[in-house]
Amino acid sequence: MRRRMAMVAMTGMAGVVGASLATAATAQVGPSQAALRDLGAVRVEIEMARNPGAARRGVDPDYVRDTVERRVDQLDLELAQGEATDDGPYLSILLNPARVTDGFAVDLSIRLFQPATLANGETVMAATWHAESFEVSTAENLQDYVRNVLQAHLETLGTDHRAANEP
Repeated sequence: MRRRMAMVAMTGMAGVVGASLATAATAQVGPSQAALRDLGAVRVEIEMARNPGAARRGVDPDYVRDTVERRVDQLDLELAQGEATDDGPYLSILLNPARVTDGFAVDLSIRLFQPATLANGETVMAATWHAESFEVSTAENLQDYVRNVLQAHLETLGTDHRAANEP
């Protein structure tokens, strides 16, 4: 089974991100909770754009992984143990902190991938749930912003999971 992921680099964001975005955030959550019914253990995969400025402020893949795994455990979702396989459900965390004049433009997305069978019988990994956000954070608050957004998105995942599995 093959997976392909693409990450679009945010370059030149200072010209694209206007002052009005400095205080606005967008979040999108979807699709249906039904995709979370009987969800087994999940593993966590982190994809983060390399950014030395963010790393100096404590935001690196290890920080993201620790934050996600700690929160997933608190939500009574099971983390997959042992060797990672390509055929089990996983949470894909994509984080792109791009430096802008007033701090960092942070694009953060969480997607739950699960095996799905196509009409032709082929099994693929498909995103069955997602949450996304974009905001400009001050440099001083970057670590807190990333942690808070991750926790909020994962709380939504936990709520959706509980709702999907209610008797």
